[in-house]
Amino acid sequence: MSITKSRKQSSSSEAVPAAAREMSKFEEAELIRLLSASRNSFDKLERKLEKYKEIYGDALYSKLLFLVSHLEFKPAAAKKHYEAIREHHRSCEEKMQRPVDIRVVVADYFVSNKKKIKNPMVLEIHLFREAQQSGFIDMLTSLYNYSFLRAALPHEMAHSRRYAEPLSIVFFDLDDFKKVNDKYGHEIGNSCLKYVAQVIQASIREMDLAFRYGGEEFLAILPKTDKFGALAVAERIRKTLEKSDLSFLGQKDLRISLSGGVSSYPVDGEQGDSLVKFADEAMYRAKNKGKNRIELFSLEKRAYERFDDKFKSVITINGSDFPVMGKNISIGGFYFEGKNTIHFPAKIPFKMELEHPLYKTVAISGEGKVTRVEPQPGGKCGIAVTFLGMRSSEKEILRKYISFLTAK
Repeated sequence: MSITKSRKQSSSSEAVPAAAREMSKFEEAELIRLLSASRNSFDKLERKLEKYKEIYGDALYSKLLFLVSHLEFKPAAAKKHYEAIREHHRSCEEKMQRPVDIRVVVADYFVSNKKKIKNPMVLEIHLFREAQQSGFIDMLTSLYNYSFLRAALPHEMAHSRRYAEPLSIVFFDLDDFKKVNDKYGHEIGNSCLKYVAQVIQASIREMDLAFRYGGEEFLAILPKTDKFGALAVAERIRKTLEKSDLSFLGQKDLRISLSGGVSSYPVDGEQGDSLVKFADEAMYRAKNKGKNRIELFSLEKRAYERFDDKFKSVITINGSDFPVMGKNISIGGFYFEGKNTIHFPAKIPFKMELEHPLYKTVAISGEGKVTRVEPQPGGKCGIAVTFLGMRSSEKEILRKYISFLTAK
């Protein structure tokens, strides 16, 4: 059964297509991870492979079969084998009356069909060695390492830009970890790092990527996740660690916590390296505020004093208007309250109606950039907007209105 509508493949080519050979090391490692994560379910595997199918078409089947069997096939032949393997998997599960690992079925299919497998090995070992040899696995925590982050981040950013989807970075650092090593020893410290890695991995989705950034620092890439979703994930990890009983490590009084920072595309930036830097900065702000907390990165640097003022406003996102309630305003921007389900593009058009019992009603419009988001009770959030563009006449209207508030 085909995953999605495939690209047209040339029947004249006798070699494995360039698309299959040119797949990046990151993508190969990611396919290995997806194969391991899907295990018993072809439906689950195919859902995860959709984005690669869009890029590589039937050449994807060539790469998949090569990864698990070291056998090379042209795309058309690889697709036929894939479909036959899927049917073989269904038959095996019916006969055995239990879930069967896809990779075991692949091996059985080729062996039973008398296909020669080069350098045969147990598939679990093969997959582990592929990931290990690529240099992408941190041997202490089994998370991806910094090298894999450098390969993965550009890929995930490109995908988010292409499909106009949000992406968030969460940066973690264990609090006072040197004291843990000094008091309990490095062996216990290493056990703590392993446990933290397990908590992080258990708290994220299969599409998310978790890394040991270095030392006691960890990082997670959360595709299709805005700032509020990332904050919820980070808080879940923080709270789990805060409540964890680590007496199983042989130290009854052992406690660890972490601080974290969150940055998001496109609200905070459009480059992966910048988002990592911003998440790191937010994490240090969490440290400075007392540790064991999560902070959201903010680009906002107030150059103008803001004044409390309730006003009606409408923001336009992807052609749709959203009425919101303004809370305060300045010459440089405004702050409003909205729902935390809104996904903000890099720039947002706005209109606002300013009125005061002692002042005539005025209206202004322009374009702004969201520079801060703050979760609030009741599923709401506070959003700060910095003005990017406004007509001179409307700027003058705003200045007069601000002057009135200042003198009031």
